[in-house]
Amino acid sequence: MNNKESSGILARIEGDVVAIKLVGKGTHLNSHLLKQFFQQVFDQPVHRIQIDVGECSYMDSTFLGTLTGMALRTRERNLPPIQLVNMHQRIKDMLTSLGVMSFFEATSFSEKNGEEMPQLQGDPPGIQEKTEEMISAHQALIKANASNLAKFQDVITLMQKKLMGDS
Repeated sequence: MNNKESSGILARIEGDVVAIKLVGKGTHLNSHLLKQFFQQVFDQPVHRIQIDVGECSYMDSTFLGTLTGMALRTRERNLPPIQLVNMHQRIKDMLTSLGVMSFFEATSFSEKNGEEMPQLQGDPPGIQEKTEEMISAHQALIKANASNLAKFQDVITLMQKKLMGDS
């Protein structure tokens, strides 16, 4: 499977509204694309971020952590919460189980619903960068909800050891 097929992330910025659509699975294989896009978003005068998750079937902890990290940055910048559009029960359950649902706003309305959006693309990160992103994503889940420490401390420790071995 190539990077384009695995991403399933469509996005556009129009004015002060960011529209993102997740299709298929959000995992550690494509979370870097979301993170890269958000780095561009935060360089612009954005007032609303809407993510359509209606066609997203699954998010792993790295993707959820990346998304939560972006929600934390949004909150730090005093922006409205990221709006999750068309959220079905499975995605809600994932966010709720990690105690991060309060960082998002569920809605069924999207200002950019149905408009064409290009697919995010990019080269996959190297092993060190990917490992750092995984650590950062899991740390965001812990920062958002301290009870996640017990769930993810072993993952973070393992990734940190991997980084030290690759350095």
